Amino acid sequence: MKIYKTDDFASQKQKCVLALGNFDGVHRGHAKLLKTACAYARKNGISFGIYTFEHNPKSIDGLLTRNREKNILFEDLGADFVYYENFDDVKNLEPHEFSDYIVNKFGAVCAVCGENFRFGKNASGTSSVLKELMAEKGHDALIVPTLIDGAQPISSTRIRKLIEDGKLEQANAILGYPYGFSAEIVHGASIGHTIGFPTINQLLPKGKICPKHGVYASSVTVDGKKMYGVTNIGVKPTVTDRNSLLSETYIIDFSGNVYGKYADVRLYKMLRPEKKFSGLEELTENIRKNVSETKKYFEGNK
Repeated sequence: MKIYKTDDFASQKQKCVLALGNFDGVHRGHAKLLKTACAYARKNGISFGIYTFEHNPKSIDGLLTRNREKNILFEDLGADFVYYENFDDVKNLEPHEFSDYIVNKFGAVCAVCGENFRFGKNASGTSSVLKELMAEKGHDALIVPTLIDGAQPISSTRIRKLIEDGKLEQANAILGYPYGFSAEIVHGASIGHTIGFPTINQLLPKGKICPKHGVYASSVTVDGKKMYGVTNIGVKPTVTDRNSLLSETYIIDFSGNVYGKYADVRLYKMLRPEKKFSGLEELTENIRKNVSETKKYFEGNK
């Protein structure tokens, strides 16, 4: 899959189907839309492209996925290329100008969007307007209905709220995969070593939504090896008075030096909220309990 930004894409004459949207999280609803676009492309022997934005134009507190994470998911869903637009470059285009733009620049003979898609100056264009504008050019536009789960529409906003509330099982069910992050393993205070539960420490990536502070059953992948663990998201109130946000994971049945490497951590279930214990003895006992709960969770969800 080729990845383009505003300055490094030359207009192409090759025909394509172009999926349009922000796609934060690339959740099950997005996957349905992207699979629709891919099927059209394969049926008609043309390329499948994704048009999105380098920075989310909506004002939100945190993202579900950074662009690097999106690219992996986009490629898994069959995209031939993704184009990251600078929103400021197109925000004042009238709807008809935007439709001309995607046809002339990308060779789009079919645009695919969700039913709530808005575009053009002041978000004046709707999905039905896009369909009409593409039809005037002799092209197609496919409008994909919003996917419903549990009598509610699947949306990035809904998933962000579930993650902020620590409801990872529900969030993961509508995401279609476990939420998490990838970050470098850094040195910590080594307190875990002294109580028999050495941990890997990671700074949470900037710009991503932060789960509710607490302890989670997790998976950890380092150097392509997937393991299970217990992850604390928070400020470690029992052992420090500082308020710096950190992810700290005890990897079950693992020993080795992984400092400086990147670990991909996925959160599956919240075991308990973050809590300040009376001391290291009570903390150790609770970690031991959390490890047991995590083992049971994954044994029951193989």
